[in-house]
Amino acid sequence: MRVRPIHFVPDLTEALGVYQALGLEPDVRSRSGHRIELAAAGGELGLHDVAIAADGEGREGLALNFVADEPLETVEQRLRAAGFPPDGTIVDHELGAGAARQGARRNRRSDR
Repeated sequence: MRVRPIHFVPDLTEALGVYQALGLEPDVRSRSGHRIELAAAGGELGLHDVAIAADGEGREGLALNFVADEPLETVEQRLRAAGFPPDGTIVDHELGAGAARQGARRNRRSDR
């Protein structure tokens, strides 16, 4: 499991330039051009167009996401068994770099 922060930005071209100057390299781009995944020696970063994010609802700031090398249903079952049922639904984003699990997680144990 890897952590992939997503930075929602108003200008993808400008943000890409900043992160490339820091040494990150574009790895995968969405077909629409509204999302870019950047690779670095110590991790990865997603850039998303702030106006298009969440199907046009928009988002700001940063979001914490996870990339799993195993089926997402397995991850969800493990969370449920540990008493942490996900609040969101599984979202599998196949951009060529693996599947990302998006959605909020409860930060305390379930009473179930």
